[in-house]
Amino acid sequence: MPTAKRQTDVEAVQAVHSVLVNLEADTRTRVLRAVGALLQMPETAPIATGTTTPAPLTGTTGQQLTDLRNVKIDAFVTSKRPLNTYQRLACLAYFLEHKEGKVDIFAKDLTKANTDARQGRISNIAQFLNLATRRHGFFAAAGRGKKRLSSRGAAVVEALPDQNAVKGALQQHPMPKKGGRKAKGRRKRQA
Repeated sequence: MPTAKRQTDVEAVQAVHSVLVNLEADTRTRVLRAVGALLQMPETAPIATGTTTPAPLTGTTGQQLTDLRNVKIDAFVTSKRPLNTYQRLACLAYFLEHKEGKVDIFAKDLTKANTDARQGRISNIAQFLNLATRRHGFFAAAGRGKKRLSSRGAAVVEALPDQNAVKGALQQHPMPKKGGRKAKGRRKRQA
């Protein structure tokens, strides 16, 4: 290998490492998979995260859905068997992120994915998406009206269809602390 090419490889590895080193393991994994999907790279080996490997997906015929690139969205959502609309939104976002490389999504992206997955219509998907973000912590704001699947939301999808595993995933990934400005008290008027 020529030294110029080796130097370029080393620089690339150092640049990627400097960006990923401060992220949590789950986030690192999602970022690496999303970049791999964007670059259309084959996933040759699982990315080590230090967490347990999720159970293999099975389709309606009992076949294992191990490679997400060869799975259609309807088979994926059906295999996950989401219990409620919030879990379904997380499944749709997870599929869009890992299959199509869409990390930041709009509500309209989830509407189209829901239709493609042959699921029942969600009446006000933007409202459900906001509730999935604020109450359940499955999504995080990504700016300009976009949302991004959080590590908590990804852990729930990976734990599905086992609802007991979902409870464990929710405990391992607690809701983020709510911060923000404190409300100023009103001053009483002095007469």
